Amino acid sequence: NIFLNDLNNLLKENPSVIILPKSKKFDKKEKELILSWVSNGGLLIKFASNKSLYNKNIYLNSQNTSPSIRYLGGELSWEKDLSIKNFSDDSIFRSILIPKDIIIKKQLIFSKMDQVGIKILAQLQDETPLISMKEVGNGKVLLFHFTANNDWTNIPLSKIFSDFLSKALLLSKLQASNSK
Repeated sequence: NIFLNDLNNLLKENPSVIILPKSKKFDKKEKELILSWVSNGGLLIKFASNKSLYNKNIYLNSQNTSPSIRYLGGELSWEKDLSIKNFSDDSIFRSILIPKDIIIKKQLIFSKMDQVGIKILAQLQDETPLISMKEVGNGKVLLFHFTANNDWTNIPLSKIFSDFLSKALLLSKLQASNSK
């Protein structure tokens, strides 16, 4: 089932996955609610946005990630036409075909990813993150380092986007089967 609602009412439906298409800064009560839900096995899928710069706690339970937006492919950019790196054999995305026509204009990056237990699930050729994940209690926060629309990349207009989401939803099924 798919539910659209404010956080309080959404959590009453006991969803296994919540998708936030925009970076949302939670107030104290909302943060406690979502943190409790994720810690008890929920999968929170988040997308980057310009507002991500003001959210120092994007994975809910970590500090000091120091987000910044990286601009790619502009006239003053060193990197041009970075593509998605092939997925490793142990990646949940390993069976996904990478289209050749992906264009990435912006990407959310962090200064200290390896120091705060964040796992990179998909990356660009220069090994910067495209999709990352952090375990929070018994749950997970999955972060797409681009927007859910085509402002930063054409990925949301490509088949790979639905493939990414389909595979990401498997993480919630894996969590449910591991908790039994």
